[in-house]
Amino acid sequence: MIGHLTVPALEPDPERIATTSPQVVARLLRGELGFRGVVVTDAMDMGALTRLFPAEPGNNTSGRAAVEAVKAGNDMVLLPADLDASFSALLAAVNAGWSGARLIAGGVRLLVMSLTVVVALEQLRIGRTALLPSGET
Repeated sequence: MIGHLTVPALEPDPERIATTSPQVVARLLRGELGFRGVVVTDAMDMGALTRLFPAEPGNNTSGRAAVEAVKAGNDMVLLPADLDASFSALLAAVNAGWSGARLIAGGVRLLVMSLTVVVALEQLRIGRTALLPSGET
């Protein structure tokens, strides 16, 4: 999980926190550290993030925050302040020419993680059933 932290040594822009920083998520976490798992944002409705994307009439600020987080390298946006606006903004970014490859790669990682959990739970269930006396399930 990426926290809404300000880390000047990694991201010199004072208006960009780790959640929306390609320097932190893509370059450091995925590149230098080689992390291949699912990257999840902290809750997107938290003040540390929303203060950087203040509400403005006619401006989809929740959606802009979600797009910036995904562009930075996050796979999952947790608890956006406005889910519909965030989804619409991500869809609009893809329709405007932003590569959907980031979203697809994140979706594949989430699918693999989900299947891994399902298989592990099934193996636990089978293992427990095998240990029970005959006739019990």
